[in-house]
Amino acid sequence: MSSDKNLSKGLLLGFLAGGLVGASLALLFAPKSGKELRKDIQDKAEEYKKEAEKQLSKAKEKAQEVLNEGKKKGQQIIEDAKRKAEELKADAEKLMKGRKGAPAEEQETEHA
Repeated sequence: MSSDKNLSKGLLLGFLAGGLVGASLALLFAPKSGKELRKDIQDKAEEYKKEAEKQLSKAKEKAQEVLNEGKKKGQQIIEDAKRKAEELKADAEKLMKGRKGAPAEEQETEHA
């Protein structure tokens, strides 16, 4: 899962960087005045910044979902373990009560 996360993060950063470089080159080679060019670059940078923030927000939401799911599963495992421990304890107590009430001959035979 960590590998998928790193791959997704790398792809996202690669697309953003590639898009930014490509847009910048296209703007630089376009026949525009310096003022228009700077405005276009600023607009594109703002557009990419908003897109990156949106993607980051989605990634945070997904991470929170995964974390919450992990917590729920962990709690369920703990509850199951507690229930099993209580069952084992109850079974052991039943066995011990049964041994205490057994005739002395049976207890000696079992120890031998």
